[in-house]
Amino acid sequence: MTEKSYNEIPNFDSVEYGGDGEWLTPEPLNYEPLFQRSDAYDWSIKAHRHSSLTQIFFLTKGKFDVNIDGSIGQYAAPTLLFIPPMSVHGFEFERESDGHVLSIQQVIMPEFLNFHKRYQDILGVPIVMDAALLGDAAEKTEDCFSRIKTEFYGKKSGRLQMLQSHVAALLVAIMRTAQTDMSSPGQASEEQQLAQRFSRLVETHFQSHRPNGYYAKELGISTSKLSVISNNILGTPPQRQAHNRLILEAKRSLVYTSKSAAEIAHELGFNDPAYFSRFFKKMVGTTPAAFRKETPGNLS
Repeated sequence: MTEKSYNEIPNFDSVEYGGDGEWLTPEPLNYEPLFQRSDAYDWSIKAHRHSSLTQIFFLTKGKFDVNIDGSIGQYAAPTLLFIPPMSVHGFEFERESDGHVLSIQQVIMPEFLNFHKRYQDILGVPIVMDAALLGDAAEKTEDCFSRIKTEFYGKKSGRLQMLQSHVAALLVAIMRTAQTDMSSPGQASEEQQLAQRFSRLVETHFQSHRPNGYYAKELGISTSKLSVISNNILGTPPQRQAHNRLILEAKRSLVYTSKSAAEIAHELGFNDPAYFSRFFKKMVGTTPAAFRKETPGNLS
């Protein structure tokens, strides 16, 4: 796939397939029954990509044809697909197919994977596991998704923490199975690998407000090359990637903690709370106080 054709493929950044808005909640996870969106699009999901989302599909009923980065396969339930950011994918589902779809904002993935670099490598490429590869893990995978579904639609205290716990269990189950035997449609390109490394660096240093030059030096490339990669692969300029990460953390703190805006500003590396409020309003369209008040589930 040429760079031009790759760039022309629809990129739904921080939204689901076919969406035209931003990720509306501070939660970095989203769950959907597979039929919900597939049925809405007549069981045909055209080739697209997500620059900032990892997606996990688990087909529990039916069949589908899948195209991942140009590699085409036909699978029947149970089949698990792990799709990392930037991978182009599309589906043709048998009608009335069903299963689960979990979307994870890439900014939170290092929280699950920082305990072992090998796991980062395993989950850096697409993975397909059919019934033969899943074996006994199919039942455990269904149990993980059922727990995620229950928590996602529930309203019990500690909901986000439980969601993250169940997702971590799912990722570990995938990695354990993938380490012994897996089918990978292909390796990420050099630019995709650099984009992934840049995303991990942003996750590590977003609170330090590092300039583009720092990230370029760490990656061993020029700042202009970093801009090209970030724009082409991630869909936004490098600085916007870091700003988006700051805003996500600010939203999470505003909704899931009782910390003041000044305390949140300090934790995020802002010396001036007033400047933080202006930055937040510019990025989100409302003040931190208004966002906290208007967002369901906040602790205030």
